[in-house]
Amino acid sequence: VRDARPRILPMPAKPWYPRTSARTGSLRMTDLSAPNFLVAGAQKAGTTYLCDKLSRHPDIFITAQKEPLFFQRRFSKDGYGQYLSTHFSAVRNETWIGEGSTTYFQAPLALKNIARVLSPDLKVIICLRQPTEKAVSAYLHNWKRGRYPTPVSILDAPAIAHGLAPRLSSLYYDHVCRWLSVFPRHQIEFLLFDKLRDDPAAFVSQALDFLGVEGAVEADREPINKGSDIVWDGDVLTVRKPGRTWRPSIRKAELLQLHESYFQDIDRLEELLQLGISHWKEFPTFTRARRSALDLLPILRRR
Repeated sequence: VRDARPRILPMPAKPWYPRTSARTGSLRMTDLSAPNFLVAGAQKAGTTYLCDKLSRHPDIFITAQKEPLFFQRRFSKDGYGQYLSTHFSAVRNETWIGEGSTTYFQAPLALKNIARVLSPDLKVIICLRQPTEKAVSAYLHNWKRGRYPTPVSILDAPAIAHGLAPRLSSLYYDHVCRWLSVFPRHQIEFLLFDKLRDDPAAFVSQALDFLGVEGAVEADREPINKGSDIVWDGDVLTVRKPGRTWRPSIRKAELLQLHESYFQDIDRLEELLQLGISHWKEFPTFTRARRSALDLLPILRRR
C-alpha cells in the first residue's frame, strides 16, 4: 500500500521576471492587480456555478472570462503582462481577485507557473466530484462539443488536452499531493460536488468562509453549464437527445469497470484529506428524481 502522505516536491524558484521593470504598454506590472485566489478545478465539478456566485459578492472580483487557461502553458514576461491587463484591469477595491480555470488542477505546467508568478499566500479552491460521475460528465461534454468524431468507448476516449482523458481526469490523489507540496493545507479548500447538489447555499458559503468575507449571495438550484440529460436504456446509459452523428452508449459493465478502478484513489484521498468521501465507492445512479417546487426556491441565508 502506498503512503497516503503528500510527496514533498522541491519548492519553485523565485519569480523569474523583474516585477518592478517589466511593462505592458504604458502600465507596469506592479500597476496591475494579480490573482490572490484561484478556482483551480476540477472540470465538471461545479466550478462554473461557484465562479458565477462568487462574482456577485462585492468583495470578490472574478474575471469576466470563466477560463483564461493562462498558467497551463509556457509564457513570456510580455505574455504575463497581457494576461493581467486583459483580465484584471477592471479590478477596483475588491479584497479577493481571482479566476477559475479548471485545467490548472491537473495540467502539468500550471502549478509550476502559478507558484513562480503568484503570491505564496495564494488561496486555492478545488472542487471534487464522485469520480465515475465526473468521468461520464467529461466524456459527454467532449462528445457534445464534437470532439469525438467517431464512436469511442468511455474507457478508451482519448485526452483532448493536457492528458485529461475522461477516465484519467477523475484520478485526484496524485494531483492533490502536488498542490499540497507547494501550498500549505490551510490555503487550499476542497469543495465537494455532493454539497452543491444537496445544498447549493452551503456549497457557496464554504467558499465564502474560506475567503473570510461577510455577507450573502444568492445560491439557487438553477444549473449553470448543464451537462447532457442522461437516461438508462436497459443496461446502457445514454443521452436523452442524440443530437450529433452518433449517440453515446455506455454499457453498465463498462461503468462498473470504470467505477472499481477508482477505489484505491478514493481510499488514499480520504486518508489524506478526511473529506468523508467513502460513499463515493457506491455505484452512482446517474439520474435523479425531480425535486419539489420548494427545493427550487432560492436560498439566501448563509450560516
